[in-house]
Amino acid sequence: MRATALFRVVFILICLALIPLFALGREPCHVGKSGGLASQAAKDFYGDDCDASHNTGKLAVRIWDARGFGSINYFQLPDCATGGTPFYWGAEYPKRSGICYLDAVSVAVGGILHNDTLASQFYEWRSLPPEGYWEFRSILDPSAPEYEGAVSQQDFITKSTDTVTVGLPNLIDYPGPHRPLFLELTRRSYSWSYGYAEDFVLFDLSIKNIGSARISDAYVAFHAWPDVGFKGGTGVTYADDLGGFVKTVPSPYGCGFVDTLNIMWWADNDGDPVDGVFTDRKVVSPEGDVIKSCPDVTGIYIIHPPVAAGRKEWGKATLSYNWWYST
Repeated sequence: MRATALFRVVFILICLALIPLFALGREPCHVGKSGGLASQAAKDFYGDDCDASHNTGKLAVRIWDARGFGSINYFQLPDCATGGTPFYWGAEYPKRSGICYLDAVSVAVGGILHNDTLASQFYEWRSLPPEGYWEFRSILDPSAPEYEGAVSQQDFITKSTDTVTVGLPNLIDYPGPHRPLFLELTRRSYSWSYGYAEDFVLFDLSIKNIGSARISDAYVAFHAWPDVGFKGGTGVTYADDLGGFVKTVPSPYGCGFVDTLNIMWWADNDGDPVDGVFTDRKVVSPEGDVIKSCPDVTGIYIIHPPVAAGRKEWGKATLSYNWWYST
């Protein structure tokens, strides 16, 4: 039987500026882990003491420092703003549903420095000292200190650099130690609970060259690991996910017009219907697994390509999409 339902598209919006985007378990996404694994293990791998969560709207997203967002809270890091524990998984929609739509998205930057092609990826970035750089702002309470300069109901501002060259985890077969591009990432992220803005989180990413040499032919990548499914069940959720890139769609105005979208998206392959119908209730399948449908689609949309410092016009950016199948 064919599954029927209205699919919602949940967006993670990203602005870029250049200055010279596999959780397994059975707990609902919003349930945090207690305990004390954080400390040294987290510092060794991430270089962080805390992270945070955008949870004011329907889309809840776990964030860490400027190099990425999502990711399982394996090291049980406390919330930088409240001191509590953020929810465990990468992203959840609707909030407190137990339905996750993301493992993680990380930022990588590559370019040519001193005639050599270099790249910095997620575990080669480190938060600024002494214990990471975090700012929290909010428009909710005009009398609160965090009200000044706030844009949304939840503003998080954090910075990272790629200049650390020792103590990094050896995760890939890389010829030699990390060689930095000498970059500083500043990420500002915003979320709202209003009906017209509750289905997206906005990320504003600035990339600054803090070195003494020019970087040419630079590329910025958002590396996404989807993981879509209900985490209150017993089955594997990531193995049947699909993803793609929508470049254009027919314009609703007709006349053969085409609208440019350039959206990277991911979703479950069929939304996990029950007897051909999507359900928001937990149902036990004939195989004994606990199921709740996950019919929505998550996407990353780049609002505008990189803009050079001191300029108002858009930069000349080349946009590409690549995918791979992980075994």
